[in-house]
Amino acid sequence: MVVEEPEEDESSNKIVQTKDQKRLERIQFVALCWSLFMAGWNDATFGPLNPRIREFYNIGFVVVSLFFLLACLGFTIGAFVNIPLTDRYGFGKVIFFGSLCQVVAYAIQSIAPPWPVFLLAAVLNGAGLSVQDAQANGFVASLKTNPETKMGLLHAIYGGGALVAPLVATQFAQARHWSFHYIVSAGIAVSNAVFLGVVFKLKPLEVCLAQIGQPVTLEQDTSEKSTFKQIMGLRVVHLMAFFILVYVGVEVTFGG
Repeated sequence: MVVEEPEEDESSNKIVQTKDQKRLERIQFVALCWSLFMAGWNDATFGPLNPRIREFYNIGFVVVSLFFLLACLGFTIGAFVNIPLTDRYGFGKVIFFGSLCQVVAYAIQSIAPPWPVFLLAAVLNGAGLSVQDAQANGFVASLKTNPETKMGLLHAIYGGGALVAPLVATQFAQARHWSFHYIVSAGIAVSNAVFLGVVFKLKPLEVCLAQIGQPVTLEQDTSEKSTFKQIMGLRVVHLMAFFILVYVGVEVTFGG
């Protein structure tokens, strides 16, 4: 794809995008919204299937709650590896890798494997979701055209996925092959991976932004500290992380 040089409005110092760049930005945003839809779908799936899963594996509430703990573990792992992976491989490859993790996880869960294997798939799924969530939010936050509105829409789409998933999962909860719900999930995850791969083409963030007329000037880091250490050194990061842990943790657990 040929990157068109953005025009610059001298009176306001704002970048004026071409029609092609505006269209590509919309396509990129839709791709990220579909990724967040997938996240909402995932978080709202387990609740309707919970009784059937306990019956199938002959486990109680305490043991089935391990699903939430292992999914949280996967999400945490994804959060820790996201920064070093992004520094090394870039936005496009990392978000595509996260989508592939979901495909593999759903494929495993669709065959109703032994309970420990089912939990390991939850770890992989959580890691994939975490990486995609971070990359999608980071990309939208980097946009210069209505980033606040787009961020709101992005998370509204997450809610859309959480709204639709129980309607589908409930039908499978009553069926003999309840795990076939994860075949549907895998199909959506495949479409998500293809969409992300085709739209972003495994390219770094700065290249994707430049394609929509938003050049990014990367600052050279002269510090000996890694990006991860610099971020974790900020007090506000710890406060926000604690708030998100409690808020989203309660939200997803109650929803499930």
